[in-house]
Amino acid sequence: ISLLIYFLNLAIPLPNSINISILVFFVSLFLFLLNAVHPPAISASISFIIGKQSAIELLYLFLGVIFLLVIVRFLAYTFSQHLPIKEFRDEFKSEFKKIF
Repeated sequence: ISLLIYFLNLAIPLPNSINISILVFFVSLFLFLLNAVHPPAISASISFIIGKQSAIELLYLFLGVIFLLVIVRFLAYTFSQHLPIKEFRDEFKSEFKKIF
């Protein structure tokens, strides 16, 4: 959603307050429709607009966040829940298959 607003902003420059309002509305709507709870979703989406990066920098940011989330999930599974690495791999693959 943030990337769509970013490209919309390249075509039609809008003030940040309008961009943020649109982002908050659509991210909240999608979270509600998908019955998802993800508190940092709003702030993460706003960072795409406020940062004023190029599209390639936003792609790097997105990939970096995904990479960090995998690391955090790995650490949570292995250290907090004391699961072996093999069980983490199986659990992670099963959760990923549920999404797609």
